[in-house]
Amino acid sequence: MEKKALSDRRTVVVTVPFADVRQAASEQAALVFQAKNGVALEIAEAQAGGWVKVRHADGQVGYLKISQVWGI
Repeated sequence: MEKKALSDRRTVVVTVPFADVRQAASEQAALVFQAKNGVALEIAEAQAGGWVKVRHADGQVGYLKISQVWGI
């Protein structure tokens, strides 16, 4: 694949039926949205402590567990 066909944006793909995306990197944080299996999310911030900050195509941002996605 040619480099010009690639994007600088890094993404992950949800691998569980529904991934909970939360306001903060905590199980107790408020739920922002749920992403279905197969949904691609942009990585908004590097992973830390088992969580990754992601951005949905519609602009919503939150944290989800790394174990719920592929691509990291």
